[in-house]
Amino acid sequence: MMKKKTRIIITIVFILIMLVLLVPIPAGTYNNGEAKVYNAVLYRAIKWNKPLPYATEDMEDYRGVGVYFLKGRYMSVDELWRKQLRRIEYTGEWMEKTEEQKRKEEEVLYEDGIGRYGFDISEIYANCFFAEFGLGGDNPLKVKVNGKLSNDYCVGDHIGCEISNIYIDEELGVMEGDLETAENYGDKAPIRMVH
Repeated sequence: MMKKKTRIIITIVFILIMLVLLVPIPAGTYNNGEAKVYNAVLYRAIKWNKPLPYATEDMEDYRGVGVYFLKGRYMSVDELWRKQLRRIEYTGEWMEKTEEQKRKEEEVLYEDGIGRYGFDISEIYANCFFAEFGLGGDNPLKVKVNGKLSNDYCVGDHIGCEISNIYIDEELGVMEGDLETAENYGDKAPIRMVH
């Protein structure tokens, strides 16, 4: 009889501990409802309803739930959004590509048809990243670079890139190309695109 009571008490205590560790409690809404945050002792869950950066008219707002354990439990909502964005495929048509916008080999400065540019990363998606010309450049072009960028890079980094298949629409102030290599300006070893 005593063993049965002890087992029941241990089971109840175990269930209470698990509830304390795992049941999320609403912690608030951020950015006008773009993120509803729920905290538990072991994790943080966020229900996203947020417009995607650099979204085109054919793209909808991102709606989904992210669950962040350990270190992610203590990151800010903005940091977690950047982490979540790296999991999302960019599906919009950034620019209409015409033959007039295609840069010829002689226009990209190198015979191999690859242009070398310095950028400041502004957003990173799973399959591309967006940037602006970096390191004091006065070129107003917003740039979409197709290809997966290594996790070694984050928003705000100054990087050098080799880009092929380059299109530029100077009227709209946009440029698009395919990533060949990326190099952190602090490090001299090129980091190749992840396929």
